[in-house]
Amino acid sequence: MTSIRAHGADCDPQGLERLGWMTADLAGAVIARQLDASRHLPTQTRQDVMRARILSFIDANLADPQLGPAAVAGFHHLSVRAVHALFQQHDGGTVAAVIRRRRLERCREDLTDPRLDALPVAAIGARWGMGQPQGFSRAFRTMFGVAPGAYRRAARAGMQPRTER
Repeated sequence: MTSIRAHGADCDPQGLERLGWMTADLAGAVIARQLDASRHLPTQTRQDVMRARILSFIDANLADPQLGPAAVAGFHHLSVRAVHALFQQHDGGTVAAVIRRRRLERCREDLTDPRLDALPVAAIGARWGMGQPQGFSRAFRTMFGVAPGAYRRAARAGMQPRTER
């Protein structure tokens, strides 16, 4: 929410409309929580707010190699099944897939950061909770269509790293 002012101009009209609805839902949830009236919110609003809280938790804990569906569920006092159902309904995927995607996106950003050139590729993967170098390389290649080392070399050469996805 804090970056809307700076990046709002980059959003398309549909994105801005979604942000408006999300803002209204979040504001309603905050007010309802303060009034101890959360149970009166529409089910969809409660689910959207919980999903936003979970995504925030995931982003704040991506570096933790123990981050997974059980950790997310435990922190939010939900069952693993309820967390999976929430993400299946909204994303058509799993919590683990969301965590993996966000970790790989952070790794991709780090691979293009010249300040991190001294870090080996495997260390960048480990930095974001991707402990096994082979697993990190395979997941990166699957998601972006190129090995992490090749992606980094292209960025170092001043080329826009090419990905299939």
